[in-house]
Amino acid sequence: MNNPTHFLGTWHLIPEKSDYAHGTPPVAATYQFQSGEKGSLAVSIQWTDAEGQSLGVDYTIIPDGKKRAYENPAVADEVMSEFESDRVLNSMTYRSGAVIAFATRIIDETGMMKVLQRFYTPDGNHFDNLQYYKQ
Repeated sequence: MNNPTHFLGTWHLIPEKSDYAHGTPPVAATYQFQSGEKGSLAVSIQWTDAEGQSLGVDYTIIPDGKKRAYENPAVADEVMSEFESDRVLNSMTYRSGAVIAFATRIIDETGMMKVLQRFYTPDGNHFDNLQYYKQ
């Protein structure tokens, strides 16, 4: 496993840089990574939607490239996360063996984090949502 140091801490959305192919981008958001036990990362994403509603999700990943059962089988069967490098963290979500969602988080040379979320539709197409964050 690569070193997650570049990702640790709280990241703040730069809303004007968001580019969504589907849905409406949040007006504000934070993306937080904390080191956990045995190589895990605690992830907390909090956001405010265009209607002013506060939403959030908290989960833990183990970025070792191994598929693991997903806690909500109505949504997905398995998830996998891995560091491609010290500055690239990828995650995939699977249903019936097929990838239904992919996320990559890339920290560039300026220290900005780009988050690309790709969602696959049942007909084989996909759409991408893009966000940028800074610490």
